[in-house]
Amino acid sequence: MKRIVLNPNHIDNNLIKEAARIITNGGIVALPTETVYGLAARADRNAVVDRLYKIKKRSLDKPFSYVVDLPQRAVSDYLATLPPFGYRLVERFWPGPLTLVYYSVNDKKIGIRVPANIVTQRILSLVDLPVFCRQLISAASLKPRPLNRLRPCLRMRLTL
Repeated sequence: MKRIVLNPNHIDNNLIKEAARIITNGGIVALPTETVYGLAARADRNAVVDRLYKIKKRSLDKPFSYVVDLPQRAVSDYLATLPPFGYRLVERFWPGPLTLVYYSVNDKKIGIRVPANIVTQRILSLVDLPVFCRQLISAASLKPRPLNRLRPCLRMRLTL
């Protein structure tokens, strides 16, 4: 796993582009959110999604949530027409730690999130395709760990 550090106060656009390129090319990237790190991967390539399931040791009957850079994109590109309370949730909690579960434009139930982390927003803004993101730590973990304390076997499966 290659490691780069992005300072949210002085963002290096070349590093943002590199992370976006890796996701676009089918790599899996650890991205910061406002709560934990997430694993981001293209959602439109079966081989990449399969790798993400294996890394997370997640059952295939549990779908991943989508992640996008802007609330407007989430609503216009992914979600069917929301009821009024859905728009209130979006206005109140996005960007932020809310995963909204609702019907897609294809009438499938999906989860979608718009993280508040500026680094992640900038990376996602350059990835012009659907992206899944799943929290890096397991749901059973009590607290997040720094990336440098990840199990070596997990670090080797990530691209960035």
